Amino acid sequence: MFHCNAFIILSNGVESKIGSISAKYEHFHDWKRISEEDEGIVSLDIMIKGTCEKNRLLDLFENFILYDTSIGSISKIVTRNHQFIGVNKALKHFEVTRQKAKDGIIAIEDAQKLGVFWHTQGSGKSLLMVFAAQKLRRSPELKSPTVIVLVDRTDLDTQI
Repeated sequence: MFHCNAFIILSNGVESKIGSISAKYEHFHDWKRISEEDEGIVSLDIMIKGTCEKNRLLDLFENFILYDTSIGSISKIVTRNHQFIGVNKALKHFEVTRQKAKDGIIAIEDAQKLGVFWHTQGSGKSLLMVFAAQKLRRSPELKSPTVIVLVDRTDLDTQI
């Protein structure tokens, strides 16, 4: 068992799960991939490489942990694997696109488009948007970006 202020990894050597130290077991989840192209494998090796490699660990600490106070008490939320990969992939694409605009390869207007996330119901889209906004706001290159979250249902408005 590995524990830090941010998250805890539970493993029996075969199965491994990650979550908040205060979370119930059903809120722990697998970390199956290091990149989107990888085959999804539940293993301690993938868990350690995916979460404890220095740069990923610092990224997790800084951008992928939230504190929810909406129910009257504080609840720590740790990102899921697909949220971590999705946000980082989208922001990398955004950085590459911005560089192309600086180099005159594409129009500046085209470089300002981040893209679309497509997820199924219950996959954590709302949290993904918060993680993405949090990471965008901390980007030294963007210098205070404006983040607008548009929702199509009242329950999502409350959730955000």
